[in-house]
Amino acid sequence: MKNVIAFLLFVAPVALFAQAGNGKSFSQSVRLSTNVEQAWNNLIDFKMFKEWDSGIVDVRCQEELSENLVCQAIAADGKVFEVEITEWVPGQSYTLRTKLSSGNLYIKRSLEGKEVATLNETVWFKGISRKTFEKYKGSNYDQTIVERINAFKGYMAAK
Repeated sequence: MKNVIAFLLFVAPVALFAQAGNGKSFSQSVRLSTNVEQAWNNLIDFKMFKEWDSGIVDVRCQEELSENLVCQAIAADGKVFEVEITEWVPGQSYTLRTKLSSGNLYIKRSLEGKEVATLNETVWFKGISRKTFEKYKGSNYDQTIVERINAFKGYMAAK
């Protein structure tokens, strides 16, 4: 009997986590109608984020974009927050980190392809629960990603 209880105490939580997943990451991809170089040049033009990211009014960086650079962003609701570039692979990808009061939000944008680019955006958070994340970013954040990358696609098509 003790062995059965010990087994259940070990297996039940593992099974629950395996089935439920952590719900702490969201990914979306979109095929663009431009090449990787053009897409990259527009993706790293942080001053133009406001043209395709409805949640951003402005982004200001004091230096040329690079790993570990901290920029200031102004959200649509007027809040000013810091965004750090934690990973920078020129021509391919970058990862941004925003500190929340009890954790971090990461956004990785990467490009694939040659003649026609595919934009991938993955968002995840660390250090907080999904419920706390939803308090900051809303319960439908995965839909926000879809809207954002489709807006970038439209922005690129209009250029």
